Amino acid sequence: MFALITELFGGLALFLFGMDLMTDALKAAAGTGLRKLLLMLTRNRFAAAGTGVGVTAVVQSSSVTSVLVIGFITAGLMNLEQGIGVIMGAKLGTTVTGQIIAFKITEAAYLLVALGFFMHFVLRRERLRQIGLMLLGLGLIFVGMMLMKDATAFIKQHQGAIDLLARMEHPLLGLMAGTLFTFLVQSSSATIGIIIVLAGQQAADGSPLLSVQAGIALGLGANVGTGITAVLASIGKPRAAVRLALFHIGFAGATALAWIPLLGLLQALAGWLSPTGNHARQLANAMTAYNAINLIAFIGAVPLFASLLRRVVPPGPAAAAGSVTPRFLSEELLGTPALALDGAQREVIRMGALGTAMLEDLVQILFTDGADGVERERSTERDIDRLHAGVVAYLRTLSQEGLAEAEARRLAALLAIAGAIENASDLIADELAPVGPDVVHRSLRISQETASRLAPLLALVTASFRDAVACLERPGSNAIAAVEARKAELDRNTGALRDHLLQRLGTEDPHRLELFRLESDVLEHLRHIYHLARRIARASAEVEIGISIVTAGAAGGGSGQDQMA
Repeated sequence: MFALITELFGGLALFLFGMDLMTDALKAAAGTGLRKLLLMLTRNRFAAAGTGVGVTAVVQSSSVTSVLVIGFITAGLMNLEQGIGVIMGAKLGTTVTGQIIAFKITEAAYLLVALGFFMHFVLRRERLRQIGLMLLGLGLIFVGMMLMKDATAFIKQHQGAIDLLARMEHPLLGLMAGTLFTFLVQSSSATIGIIIVLAGQQAADGSPLLSVQAGIALGLGANVGTGITAVLASIGKPRAAVRLALFHIGFAGATALAWIPLLGLLQALAGWLSPTGNHARQLANAMTAYNAINLIAFIGAVPLFASLLRRVVPPGPAAAAGSVTPRFLSEELLGTPALALDGAQREVIRMGALGTAMLEDLVQILFTDGADGVERERSTERDIDRLHAGVVAYLRTLSQEGLAEAEARRLAALLAIAGAIENASDLIADELAPVGPDVVHRSLRISQETASRLAPLLALVTASFRDAVACLERPGSNAIAAVEARKAELDRNTGALRDHLLQRLGTEDPHRLELFRLESDVLEHLRHIYHLARRIARASAEVEIGISIVTAGAAGGGSGQDQMA
């Protein structure tokens, strides 16, 4: 008996480990592709539901799909209505596991394990190695199911166990048992798999160990159990995560209770769809039909669900007026590096936009007594500092996730860009913006000719910085060439301006030396900002290369919004 119990839980452990292995490898192999798929195919609730079905059918985990969706909603890439549609589709997508088991595809388990092991440990291409790991994980899932099937054979000889399974025919008891077991093993797919294995076994009298009706009740409980897991996972998370978790448990619980009086009808439908006497197939079809009917019946009510959830979980307290904080750095996406890097890149683009605004504002305050403008520049600099600190901390955490070479390259480039933008904002706020008020305070005056020479230089630097940020925002544009092309013009302008300042040094103005130092500092600071812009543009090219490597690998290896509250 002990050996059989050990085999049962060992099989369950292999099943869960294989699922984790497969999903982790899938996220590593197709992070960028998964992001594009989810964002391209979720434009409305119907497309979102179809996407949820497809993605979850491949990932074989509605929990993974939920985590991705929560991350997208938190980052403002997807709204609540789209997220609800994906989750509804994910419920149907998880039934693929049961269909695979019922069709006895598990017989290919050892072939998948061998093939996956070979690909992962022998091949050199990272994309193929990750695909091999996916196959290895899938094979382990099947091996685990085979072990559990063999281990449950002892139930045939154990009358107490047979009686307990018979009690599951009581709908509410079966619902509670399925909910509890799924909550404990953290996988509805595992619960459904065990239920189908039991339904395929026969007692000594030839009757199935688990009736189809009892199996359906347990399966409804499995749907509810994953909702409890989602609610617990949302504790302490942004309100977008809480709303989606509440939908998860609320939808699963309400539909399960609504179907309790209709189990006989669902069983009859499953029997009509399945071969006579094949209880495993009937149960698998029953769960697929249950989730498909729910999806079709309630997909039209998604806006109503979203409105209700926004009332139940209202927005949090508004941020302080003018305050800028990270918006796209979702912890839920850290397990999917390509998607996490997308969020970090969006934050760096926000930093760049603020830096560009600082340079544009500088034109108004550099040659005037603009004390208000100086404070405005320093306020924007503090916003950039907050975003920079958030990006650095986020990328530092992400770097511990075991990144592929292309992802590590992209991460390093984003850190370099964020640092360059932060350095530029410091120069603008602390060195350039105070020049105007400082000149006036000291009773100095920048000549009209000097101002007329500085103005085009400032415009050139501002345009270069704007184009450098555009390189990151619009990969593939010719903005990098535009930044580099201004180097010669910058040298001509700064050379001419330096000669002009030296000539004015010989005038009889008693403040000429002091003014020369201030004007020379302005010139050097603008040159420094231009070179920071070049650094941003060049690092943006590294980001684009990193994205291209991942995207090409995904293709060849296999071959507004609810913001953070």
